[in-house]
Amino acid sequence: MNLEQMLPLGLSFLQAALPSISKLFGAEKTAFVTKAVDFVVEAAPIVAKQYKDLKPVVQNVIMVLKSDPSTHMAQLDALEAAEVALDKDFDDAAAAAIAEDAAAAKPQT
Repeated sequence: MNLEQMLPLGLSFLQAALPSISKLFGAEKTAFVTKAVDFVVEAAPIVAKQYKDLKPVVQNVIMVLKSDPSTHMAQLDALEAAEVALDKDFDDAAAAAIAEDAAAAKPQT
């Protein structure tokens, strides 16, 4: 089973586990945050291309991880890059749809 197949389930588990992050301390918390950041960074491009309905879940996970004080600067940078990539794909799709609608609405001569 590859990441693409596990993505919806993995995001569900991660989202369910996030409220418990405050109960972790030290090395356990660092390990959890590191694995969560790595998963989100790897998952974001796949979500943008194949699982658009999961974008709000990924954005929520990113927001929670970014707000946790144990998230290191390099991890914050990686999360920001994942968020930008996720938004760019959706923005590009929206712009293409708007252009397509405008072209269809233009009167034919």
